[in-house]
Amino acid sequence: LSTQQQSDVVVAVIDSGVMLQHPDLASRLVAGYDFIDADELDGNGPDSNPDDPGAVDYGEVNFHGTHVAGTVAAVANNGIGGAGVAGTLSGVRVMPLRVCGQGGCPGIAIINAIKYAAGQPVLGVNAPRRADVINLSLGGSGSCPQAYAEAIAAARAANIVVIASAGNGYERGNPSNRPANCEGVVAVGAVGPAGRRSPYSQVQSYVDIAAPGGESSLSSRFPQSMIYSSWGSGTLRGTTDTRKPTFTDIQVTSMAAPHVAGVAALMRSVWPQMRPTDFDSALAAGKITTKLPVASAQKTTEFGYGLVDAAKS
Repeated sequence: LSTQQQSDVVVAVIDSGVMLQHPDLASRLVAGYDFIDADELDGNGPDSNPDDPGAVDYGEVNFHGTHVAGTVAAVANNGIGGAGVAGTLSGVRVMPLRVCGQGGCPGIAIINAIKYAAGQPVLGVNAPRRADVINLSLGGSGSCPQAYAEAIAAARAANIVVIASAGNGYERGNPSNRPANCEGVVAVGAVGPAGRRSPYSQVQSYVDIAAPGGESSLSSRFPQSMIYSSWGSGTLRGTTDTRKPTFTDIQVTSMAAPHVAGVAALMRSVWPQMRPTDFDSALAAGKITTKLPVASAQKTTEFGYGLVDAAKS
């Protein structure tokens, strides 16, 4: 990449926000937005502060967005923590859009964030710059709502590659997950260090590609069997801030999706004209994936078109 012309790229991370002062991320952030209502942990309603307050009592939302952002673009070679997929390129930036909080991830907040990232005015404000890639490491069971479909279509029309985690819960009945099942979304399933599907990762026709998501059961064979990235301790409650930047490793398809988002950002950095349809075509043609040993030559419900390959991409 160093020998080629590179363009700045913005990846919108639609999630729980990002710890804005995290030393592995602070230099990689652009202005974002908080779409959560007034009863939330930061003590106010929607505003221009997408800081991740931490310790949200909702599943794995605790610094979830901070972890996702680090997987995309944490600064490489700085002696701190880890390195994001696009961590060597200073021109790859993260736009933190906070949609997940104490009450989960409301659909209206997700829709507004997608529109905002696509350059549409939302809540009376415009994004300073439209995103190039959207990462949605979130979801819920059920079919794709029409409002989701319309927002995603608008993002693609704005030349944005939309990526989402395929969903967890294979052991719990393998429910169809939205927005991964929406038309136009690149849905990412998870594999562990042995190159097999992670046990929790969905097996669905909408799975398009696989990426590292972690598999804790293999920790005895692979000490680094999960995904290590930026995290935090403590909380932000109104004006009381006890947060400290840390790092941790976790496993979910939420961690697989930002690997693909990071690769899409690398591709866009050297091919600024790349359209979502170009990405789709390259994916379907096997140009950005490696076939896993258990995958067929065609798309599969476990791995889609194969394991994302950054160098090949």
